Amino acid sequence: MIKGAQRSGHLQFHPVHRQRQAWTVADQSPKVNKPGHFADLVAALPDAGTSAAAKAIADANACSTGPCGFVQDDDVALIWLKDQSKTQQVADYLNANAKALFIDEVLAGDELEIKFNDPKHDSRTPDIIVQPQYGTIYTTSTARTPNTAA
Repeated sequence: MIKGAQRSGHLQFHPVHRQRQAWTVADQSPKVNKPGHFADLVAALPDAGTSAAAKAIADANACSTGPCGFVQDDDVALIWLKDQSKTQQVADYLNANAKALFIDEVLAGDELEIKFNDPKHDSRTPDIIVQPQYGTIYTTSTARTPNTAA
């Protein structure tokens, strides 16, 4: 940082900090958290083997063909459940485990329908949208995330 001073018509500059460290692009980049794929994180929870909500997510993630659900994740997690009647139960489970799953917000039910089409009538709309905490990407990729700031 530079401090300016006006003396006898001349502008003089004095450094504020003499031991200033050099900044790098990495210093200016936000921290990125890559904890793994969302369904894998849910499966690793202590009660995942006994929770009907965790099983609903696992079933959606394991579906390979047909109308049996789907989990898509990256910078958000989009969840289409096999049984839409479990939507609120799954949303409550995710909210209860938000810290362990790096969740900032869970959109489901009326809250989701305010912003998107009703998933019960539009198969393109997921049943649940998970917004992770800032800087979290649900992936196992070890590739470095580039700084896109100009």
